[in-house]
Amino acid sequence: MVCWIPCNWQDWAALATIVQALVVLIALPFALFQLREATRSRELTATTQLLTEIGSPKIREARRYVLFDLQPDFIVSSLTKEQLDMVGSIAVAYDRVGYMIFENLLPPKALFEFHGDDIGLVWDKIQPLVRHYRKEVKPERRNYCKHFKKLATEWLPDMRQKYEGKRPPPDSSLDPQAVG
Repeated sequence: MVCWIPCNWQDWAALATIVQALVVLIALPFALFQLREATRSRELTATTQLLTEIGSPKIREARRYVLFDLQPDFIVSSLTKEQLDMVGSIAVAYDRVGYMIFENLLPPKALFEFHGDDIGLVWDKIQPLVRHYRKEVKPERRNYCKHFKKLATEWLPDMRQKYEGKRPPPDSSLDPQAVG
């Protein structure tokens, strides 16, 4: 049996290179594991931020008002200040979430799973108010709720197409008072 023993500096360099390669190969799975865990931790933090942003009692109450109490053919001038504030708070909350989605700061699947249906329904109901606000109340703020609009009109259809058939249909037996 022939045994190789380094005899000169080139042999020692070759041996060092082999040892370095082995160390890298052994360390690679650990590094990948750490990267995966860091990614999961960031997604968990982002999902928590999402739920905090649109899950606060004030926003839940505003969403409930828009979905179940606001008439589809409402007249903006007939809404009270409190009603306008509720509609505005849900619009701004979804606008912020839309911004975070488009900047890749939130996992899109989490938003789709938790609020996919509500995004479209809320936008359909309040878009006349957003349009009124942009044109008549604050014409200098043409971008008011632009991320919410993009979320409802572009992102949501894309997500529905992407995940179609991958989630159960909404439970129509839910009591509107229990949905929040």
